[in-house]
Amino acid sequence: MKEEKPFKPLKSVAGEPDNLTRLASRSSRLIATLIDSATAAFLLFPLLWFILLEEARVGNITVLRMIICSLVIGILSYALVNAYYLHKKGQSFGKMYVGIRVIGSKSGQVIPFYKYFLLRILPIIIVIFPIFIGLIIIIIDSLFIFRKDKRCLHDLLTGTLVVNVNEK
Repeated sequence: MKEEKPFKPLKSVAGEPDNLTRLASRSSRLIATLIDSATAAFLLFPLLWFILLEEARVGNITVLRMIICSLVIGILSYALVNAYYLHKKGQSFGKMYVGIRVIGSKSGQVIPFYKYFLLRILPIIIVIFPIFIGLIIIIIDSLFIFRKDKRCLHDLLTGTLVVNVNEK
């Protein structure tokens, strides 16, 4: 397998046009997110449907069980599908498809998977389950992409950038 060179560390994103050109476009981030969401849904819904049907058949179905089951299966399906490539390359399947990756904003290196998962993915997964609050938070998080540095709220919390793979 070809060893990829890491990106050079970034001093500051704001106000440095050459660093801003490395940032992934909003459209490529959206397409990557849609691909990742579709992949997770493809894995999540059949399994969730089977489990919930079984719970209904036995008579044990409750809203709390549905929420917990959805949360656990959602986390596991996302992690199983993306963990290896996020750890090695900073890319989910969607990010690989569009040619972007997640790197540390200060180091310019791929961040550890545990940091990516615990600070970037898990908080979003947890807050989307109370549906009304989750939708508001997802909208706010997504609207942050219209900042000059194109960083969503989860990028700011994690200290990451999403950059084009082919630009060094």
